[in-house]
Amino acid sequence: MYRFLISVLFVVTCSSAAFAQEFALTGGFRYNYADTNVALATTEGKAGVQFGALAIFPMISPFAFRTGFLYTQRNGEILYTNGQSTDVKFSYLDIPLTVMAKFGDYAGVFAGPIIAINQSSECADTDGTACNATDVKSAIIPIAIGMNFKFAPQMGGEIFAEFYSGNLAKGYSDMRSLGANFVFYFE
Repeated sequence: MYRFLISVLFVVTCSSAAFAQEFALTGGFRYNYADTNVALATTEGKAGVQFGALAIFPMISPFAFRTGFLYTQRNGEILYTNGQSTDVKFSYLDIPLTVMAKFGDYAGVFAGPIIAINQSSECADTDGTACNATDVKSAIIPIAIGMNFKFAPQMGGEIFAEFYSGNLAKGYSDMRSLGANFVFYFE
């Protein structure tokens, strides 16, 4: 089911990229925080990467629809009071469905949901043994808010915050992320 949805969205996005007001490649870093309900444990945030393609379609001025395909890492660490820890590494295919309010050609703010489809989930304990990430959600829908800006006609950036309320996997939930991406526009 998810593969079919991804295929349809990919074809629609690629075929309609010619109709987009702006098409861009993007890449950057994000810092992820999460909570745990595991007894005698806390969590620590970890950095991850994000890269992919974005398309911005005009709607009613000054609004535009911002979508695309992004590979996103949502990593973290669970720290136990006995000194052990578990590295958690999740990779997702993100499809932003955000609305952007543009302030001229060089800046805008965006907000909305992101369909995030899990591509891989790994975890490893401090001693190097693989652990079992159980009950991993196959798809989550975080909410993103951010700002998009240009500092040259074909170059710009984004800063964003992302929130997800709920479990990503057993004992790992309520993800929050802050990030920044470099954006290269094709005009």
